[in-house]
Amino acid sequence: MNEKYEALNRFKKCCIEFLKVFPKFMEGLLDAIGDNYFYLEKYEDAVLCYDLAIRSNTEISDTYFYKGYALMQLGKHSDALQCFMKDLKETPKSPNTLYNIACCLSELGKPQESIKYLQLAIKHDPSCKEDAMNDSSFENFRHLDEFNQIFN
Repeated sequence: MNEKYEALNRFKKCCIEFLKVFPKFMEGLLDAIGDNYFYLEKYEDAVLCYDLAIRSNTEISDTYFYKGYALMQLGKHSDALQCFMKDLKETPKSPNTLYNIACCLSELGKPQESIKYLQLAIKHDPSCKEDAMNDSSFENFRHLDEFNQIFN
């Protein structure tokens, strides 16, 4: 993985030079670089790229989604929640976004709100129910009747 990471860092440097000449391509390149850092599980680097992409265009919702997911991996659930909420404005029925909001709310100790978003995610994609059964994000309130009613 180090080889890929080093190659991506070299590519990023080239892109920065390219963007000095062709700035209109900035958001797409930064988003793509962020995605590659994300897939290499270099979440802090991904977040930095996503931030730069968002600064150049605040309307790119899937960038908010991936930034939120990277922040979740870093344990920054409050910041991740903000990103997912922005993504939800653009994709209000996205089961992935709804599910990740539920995870963040659970990690932040807000079980009632979390359950509401989990139910919405399951409504739009029933496979979210199976995911939630094993997701450690929901460990804190598996004992609650409201949570268990989802699975009955």
